Amino acid sequence: MKDELGLYRDKLAKLKDKLDNDIQPLNEIGEREIHQPEVESILKKMKELNDQFKMFEDHIKPIDGHSLTLKKEFASLIAAEKRKKVIMAEGKLNTIGKQIDDFTKAQSNTTSKLNQYKRQIVSANEKEAVHDRALFTELQLLEHQNAKVDA
Repeated sequence: MKDELGLYRDKLAKLKDKLDNDIQPLNEIGEREIHQPEVESILKKMKELNDQFKMFEDHIKPIDGHSLTLKKEFASLIAAEKRKKVIMAEGKLNTIGKQIDDFTKAQSNTTSKLNQYKRQIVSANEKEAVHDRALFTELQLLEHQNAKVDA
């Protein structure tokens, strides 16, 4: 279709040049005397050019209609592809949202366990580690590591 339109464009350019040449004597009306046969010859050439322009127009109209159809089809394809991408992106966002919720729950559970261990450490320090130096040292180490996790 592009080649066909290029061919018509070239032919129309040639016709325009021919038209310019054919009507040149009319531009000289004020400068010289123009005779009836010369005017009739110009009118005949203009009629022939008009017929050729109409022929080109008749050939180009279906191409124009076809290009509009293609334009609509492309627009439809692009819109469908956009919808598909949006749906896919929404699905991925939902999956990520669920993963974030799962991580938040896991963090909450881990924090609860950590707090439970802190309480157990404090309780052990108060009760059992008083008499056991190794246990006391181990609990202090755990308490120190726990302080790092909290930070």
